[in-house]
Amino acid sequence: MNPTENSFQQFLSEFEPEVIVASTAAYKAAWDAAMNTTKENAEKSGRFSAQYNLLFSDKMKYDTLVIFSDSGKVQDPALKRILDNLIRAFKGNMLPPDMIREISKKEAEISMAFDQFRPELGGKKVTDNDILEILKNETDVSRQKEAWEASKQVGLVIAPLLKELVVLRNSAAKILGFKNYFEMSYVLQELDQREVADTFAQLVESSGKAYGKLRLEIDAAACDRFGVAAGELGPWAWSDPFGQENPLTTNLHPDALFADKDIIERTAAFYKGIGIDLGDVLKRSDLFERENKNPHASCWDIDREGDVRILANVRPSLRWYVTMKHELGHGAYCVCFRKNLPWLLRDAAHTLTTEASAIFFEETAQQASLMKRLFGFGDDSDDLLRAIEKSSQGRRLIFSRWVTVMTLFEKGMYESPEQDLQELWWSLVEKYQNVRRPADRERMTD
Repeated sequence: MNPTENSFQQFLSEFEPEVIVASTAAYKAAWDAAMNTTKENAEKSGRFSAQYNLLFSDKMKYDTLVIFSDSGKVQDPALKRILDNLIRAFKGNMLPPDMIREISKKEAEISMAFDQFRPELGGKKVTDNDILEILKNETDVSRQKEAWEASKQVGLVIAPLLKELVVLRNSAAKILGFKNYFEMSYVLQELDQREVADTFAQLVESSGKAYGKLRLEIDAAACDRFGVAAGELGPWAWSDPFGQENPLTTNLHPDALFADKDIIERTAAFYKGIGIDLGDVLKRSDLFERENKNPHASCWDIDREGDVRILANVRPSLRWYVTMKHELGHGAYCVCFRKNLPWLLRDAAHTLTTEASAIFFEETAQQASLMKRLFGFGDDSDDLLRAIEKSSQGRRLIFSRWVTVMTLFEKGMYESPEQDLQELWWSLVEKYQNVRRPADRERMTD
């Protein structure tokens, strides 16, 4: 090491321990809030998140890092990457402490509101899984529409809070010299907005013919299922609230295959079979539904020392088998980090890399031969398994349109938060997903 690298290493020896303590505390507090969403836990999560971010708001430390960077003498690849990462982290937090605290508080408030919310259907509180069961299996149009509308009730709670957060984040971004938070987040994540936009545009153009053909098949199946004309179909006709999944797979009723199967154990067996033992990850995980718990699925690396956990709400279904394959793909990525890496590098090289790992494994989930071998399905299931595999091929195409809508909506929202966001949303859904907007959504929030 040269003298500059030695000096930077000394800086890290003093700063890194603070980051480790604050990061681990913030993740543990966020996990507790997701597991048991009380006001107390949410407030604690907000405080610990702020304490972590405040570590990166020290102007003297930031100036020191800039000096190291400008010298050009930090050449060791690991040290240089740490330096680059730290500079971006500081760039995003050179804000008044009260603003950092307010943003963290608002983020925790939104998480609490989302995690606590349960939609109401037929006068009863229901879960996301309950809604999905109806959307997958119902043939009565009125009942289907009611379930879809119920899935949107959370928007009435979240929308006003989200708009406040957007304003806060944009104010912070402008202090830091960016036009808005969306632009800032791309720069700090080493993403080029134009390149990403061009990639999405090319994908939409190149997939247009295939997507159009698939949409005709989906509409034809929906018309047959509900006994309506194509012109009467709306977003309620899909098997999920946002049109992310392929209804043609759902129409095969694949969940019967998994009714008596241990999805968690079998998915773990797949990873163990390729040399990645995730047994300890599952022991630390929280995998089933209950009140006051986040209703979705995610993977958490709590401390970068091996404490990796999965949050899920598993039911015996194809959807949850695929989801667990995805989340444990993140888990596999985390537990396979080289432990000799510096703590500050013992994280995903980028969000895109851990997501690529999860999607890679997820894509194997619906292969007929793998499902048969993994779950021990008999030969009488061969036709259904092959049909599932075939229909699953359109899933990523469908999902790509959903991602395009979400990306462009977030971009538009941060660029102009005072516009009619309802109109922005549905114009994008109609353009990219080819899904007709429903009537009377003007008073709603998504």
